[in-house]
Amino acid sequence: MYVTCGEYDGHHLLENPSHFQAAADHLLPQGRRTLRILAPELDFELLSRESVVSALATMVRVSPKTRIRILLADSSSAVQRGHLLIGLARRFTSYIDMRLLDDPESSGPAWLVLDERAVIWRPDYRSWKDGQVCGLDPRAGQLCREFDDLWERSLPDPELRRLHL
Repeated sequence: MYVTCGEYDGHHLLENPSHFQAAADHLLPQGRRTLRILAPELDFELLSRESVVSALATMVRVSPKTRIRILLADSSSAVQRGHLLIGLARRFTSYIDMRLLDDPESSGPAWLVLDERAVIWRPDYRSWKDGQVCGLDPRAGQLCREFDDLWERSLPDPELRRLHL
């Protein structure tokens, strides 16, 4: 099944958190196989929301082949503040994996690629300006390859492991 563009046919400009939230809320429930998230700072406004957690939980329950991978520069703030994606990753360890970028200073943009087709893009992870969303983005393949290269060099983060008591 392919992600449907609907209102996101072609590239659309995203200029504030509510635009990004609407784009994520539209695209994520359509995910079926893969999600790659490059989020130097695992922001709360976009990714620590019940609608995101619900969409990803559904995605992993639907298929045993689902893989969600998240790359971060630093997880300490997200862990301390109880980011919802970290809790979800700890529940679904076979489906969701989070790692640290090997060179956190090299990160500038943030993006997510859903099912190797749909992209939500922020050119600067510290800003909500000049973002884009596209349900069938021609950049998706290149972003997946770039992500996979970063993933191969990434490091496990002991703070993200589930503690068994």
